[in-house]
Amino acid sequence: MIEYTVGRFGVGLLFRCTGSVIPKALMWAIPNGLLAVILHLLTNNSEWSDVLQSTDASVEGSFEIWGGYTFILGFLIVFRNSQAYNRLWDGAVGINLVRTQWFDAISNSIAFCSHDAVGEKQREVEAFKHLLAKLTSILYCSALQQICDFGDDKMEVLGMDGIGSQELLFLSQSEDRVELLMHWLQQHIARAVREGTIVAPPPIVSRVFQEFSSGMATLSRVTNIKRVPFPFPYAQILVLMLKLHWIVTPWIASQQMDSCFYAGLLCFSVTLANWSLLYIALEIDQPFGDDPNDLPVKRSMIEFNNSLKCLLHPLGGSAPKYRHIPLVLDVPNGCAHKHMLQGGDTSSKEDPVIDGEDLEDLPPVHSLMSLAECFQELEVAASRLKDGPKAAGGSKHRQSTGDEDVEVYARGRGSVVFADFRESVYQPMGDSYGGAEDAGSQCGSSRCGEA
Repeated sequence: MIEYTVGRFGVGLLFRCTGSVIPKALMWAIPNGLLAVILHLLTNNSEWSDVLQSTDASVEGSFEIWGGYTFILGFLIVFRNSQAYNRLWDGAVGINLVRTQWFDAISNSIAFCSHDAVGEKQREVEAFKHLLAKLTSILYCSALQQICDFGDDKMEVLGMDGIGSQELLFLSQSEDRVELLMHWLQQHIARAVREGTIVAPPPIVSRVFQEFSSGMATLSRVTNIKRVPFPFPYAQILVLMLKLHWIVTPWIASQQMDSCFYAGLLCFSVTLANWSLLYIALEIDQPFGDDPNDLPVKRSMIEFNNSLKCLLHPLGGSAPKYRHIPLVLDVPNGCAHKHMLQGGDTSSKEDPVIDGEDLEDLPPVHSLMSLAECFQELEVAASRLKDGPKAAGGSKHRQSTGDEDVEVYARGRGSVVFADFRESVYQPMGDSYGGAEDAGSQCGSSRCGEA
């Protein structure tokens, strides 16, 4: 998919050739304009005028009929483009919906796991999470390969290390990889429920299976875009009408226009518009491929892997720790109750009005910090910690607000605060992270990337 900007005056994209249909349409428009000019010159030539020039009686009413033909052709082209764009949009929405539904299922499964397990049980919970993420990554990769036509269908997955070799061999030889992987995932979750790895009640866990099922139904609808092409009779008659229009229009223009220049320009413009619209429809009709205007499915695979790694991250697998700090809201004049904000009796029927003098007695209002400002402050704090206690002003560094030590944001199991989460690899100081062992594994015909 081409990402572009129109420029300040909206014409900057006119000079970009990558992904453009104009060069192909010009192959029809330029000869058509020249043909109109040649026919006009020959019509005005004394030797050819008797052959090419028509009388009013011979062509009476033909121009009106040709106008109706052109209208029908324009309607068919617009219909063809609308169907192609609907297929493109349905494909884009479908693959993102599949990704969202399956990620929601994995997120629910991890949230339902036991977070108080210790010892051997804790290792079982970690193994469950990693196998769940790996199988889901392979599932999404197989789903994309099923709906796409790639010259090179290699895509990154989280890895296959630790999965049985017999199962992987059976998977590589299977013609229904998506269905097989979905069955493995359901069996894996059901076994976790039986063994107590998932501690949520079974009726709650059923939501996970519902999300997986919804994703499979959405994938089936997306697969129809590849398997069901635009109807052949429509495509055939549209191309036939375009070629007939290409032949007849120059002659009509040479008879109607007094200037050969305007006759050629008219034919050039109409032909360029018609064939450009046809090529646009052909370009976006099958949006799953490696053409410039196709959907970025490989990027979607990378983003899905990053989302799964986020769930496996020690800081992303559970809710953040929180030390309660009450938030005091701004109080405009005469619109709130002072005794309610200060913890007074809310059952009072009185409705006091706060004036400007009463506002001075309220606690100080906390300023709201944007998310970008918060991340920027964390980056500064992390960089100071990396430089050592001396650069951080001792063992602790005070925030600019003077409210809490920076250790709140950078402590625990070797937590690392980073600027770009998607490009980061978590490396705890005290122990190793199992996901890093999966680099370089294979997914059928796919090349797996870094975990």
